[in-house]
Amino acid sequence: MESHCTNCHINGGQASFLPLVKYTQVRNSAEFGNLIQRMNSTTNPMPSSGRLSAAILALIDKWEADGFLEN
Repeated sequence: MESHCTNCHINGGQASFLPLVKYTQVRNSAEFGNLIQRMNSTTNPMPSSGRLSAAILALIDKWEADGFLEN
């Protein structure tokens, strides 16, 4: 998240309305929002610069499957 999302999703960033800095912010957006769907989207992906690599997406999908554990 830090290397791909916090350029925009921080205080003062373009997407500051949805901060993704703290674990709880990321988990809530993934569990109750559409973060994972947007990351996997082929038509409207996040980050807006383009889809993440297959390896990173697989890691995020595993994080979801494992119950959003804080590592």
